[in-house]
Amino acid sequence: MLLQSTSNSIRRTAVFVAVTVAVATAPLAAEPLQLDADLAVEIALQRNLGIRTQELARMIEERNYSDRWNVFVPQISAQATLARPNVEPTDPFAELFEEAPGIAPLLGDDEPEDPPRWNLRTSIDISFTFTRAMIYNMRSREQALEAATMELREARRETERDIRLAFYELLLQQEQIALAERRLEEAEQRYAEVQEDYDAGFIDEFVLLSTQVALENQRPALRRRQQGYSMAIREFALTIGVPPDEELLLEGDIGIEPAPLREESELLRFAGRNADVAAARRAIAQLRTAGELTRSELYPTLTLGFNVDPTLDGDPFSDDLFDLDLWSQQSGSFNVTVRVPIDPLLPRSSTRTQIYEREQEIEQARLRVRQVEDGVESQLLALVETLEITTETLNSLELNVELAERAYELATEGYEAGLRTISEVRDAEIDLLDARLELLSEQFNYREALVELGHLLDTPIDEIQENDE
Repeated sequence: MLLQSTSNSIRRTAVFVAVTVAVATAPLAAEPLQLDADLAVEIALQRNLGIRTQELARMIEERNYSDRWNVFVPQISAQATLARPNVEPTDPFAELFEEAPGIAPLLGDDEPEDPPRWNLRTSIDISFTFTRAMIYNMRSREQALEAATMELREARRETERDIRLAFYELLLQQEQIALAERRLEEAEQRYAEVQEDYDAGFIDEFVLLSTQVALENQRPALRRRQQGYSMAIREFALTIGVPPDEELLLEGDIGIEPAPLREESELLRFAGRNADVAAARRAIAQLRTAGELTRSELYPTLTLGFNVDPTLDGDPFSDDLFDLDLWSQQSGSFNVTVRVPIDPLLPRSSTRTQIYEREQEIEQARLRVRQVEDGVESQLLALVETLEITTETLNSLELNVELAERAYELATEGYEAGLRTISEVRDAEIDLLDARLELLSEQFNYREALVELGHLLDTPIDEIQENDE
């Protein structure tokens, strides 16, 4: 069994790769795309636009989560100011030179330079604030990533459920169309026989017309079924991401053998896996984090700061800016600031009101969890009851099919012995086809309820059924 399962998995993977290449490169007149339920699900998971959207949303949250430590990055800023005073700078030694001309030669032959008209001032500020909210900001990003991951997983599960149900519904429509075509053939043959009997004078015109009306009534019904199937198959192709003009060939059997389920008490233990229950519980955790963020406004904050503001003493256009001797430090400081909020501590402050609202929202979220759990339990019991009733119905329908097969055999034997007419044989065959169709319809109902139960409990079908081992 393991080798067979591995072989089937490899086969489906190979077929899927071949299909992907064929869809992209093959002309319009390509061979029909052969699909079974598993391959249809694989293609849909690869191409569904809704899933792709959820994947992008998760990528965004994953990037935010990976950058959650950036709350500890300090604030750093640098500033440079180039200024030209409106008043022309003056030389403080000019009057001294005028009053004592003899001093100038003592200072040297060079005349004093004019003071620079432009000045350059810079500043660098570094600060970092420690707050209690940092911890909960990081936690909120973690919760956002978890929520996005679960939403992506749920989108995949919903897609798989919808594709499987749509696939088996298409198989059921195929069986219904085949039956309708078979019944139309029988009606045409019966009308031909009645026409011969009418021409021979064995029956009157009323019987002929009644037979013809019954025949013509089946044609539009068959046409509607064929049109409905054509629309459904195109919609199915779009859902799994295949061009609508691609011809699909569905492979599979709608039939299923019912298997007993686990006890209700055991199934109820799986209810906690339900996606809605998990989402409601995550909402409580997110509200708690939001409440802690609001409560953080009540706590002091600590800010560490450092700043320097070097100033260029020379000309910024002619002097070497990298000459450290030309720079002077006017001021600078390292500071520690503790901020204690006062207004949030007041009884009627907005912060206190928000904290109270968060507590009420958390209590509402707890009630919603209980409501969702009760709803899941109700759906679980309803699906279990549906599966039990469907199983009993399947047993009855299987017996009905056996009886219809026996009746058809007897009609065929009687016709061969000259004891039955061909019409009786065809009626028995139609009854047999109807019985088989009812059995297939009930088998589809069983599959649908079983898939819904597995999706409701977020549990593989094998785990919700009894294990004989």
